Amino acid sequence: MIELLEKSPPDCPLGYSEGQLRKLLGDEGMANFKKWMVGQTVGICEGRYYDHEKECYLPSICAEMIDGPHGVVYYAHDVERFLLRKPIID
Repeated sequence: MIELLEKSPPDCPLGYSEGQLRKLLGDEGMANFKKWMVGQTVGICEGRYYDHEKECYLPSICAEMIDGPHGVVYYAHDVERFLLRKPIID
């Protein structure tokens, strides 16, 4: 199962989008992953980032992607731990 990650790197700089994971894991795998992730932190890809020097939001690389911004994003280390059947680390 870990070979999936080697063949499919995250589609967002923050991690794996929900759509990408669903394609990789299937509906049942995605349901199991979501149960495993209960209480864990996820990222939110909004297609922008805050520039503190300019004091404004600027477009991120995801704003220019065909499938971006990605919305909910799961960190690659969490996906890897799930596929390796390791416990959640807080």
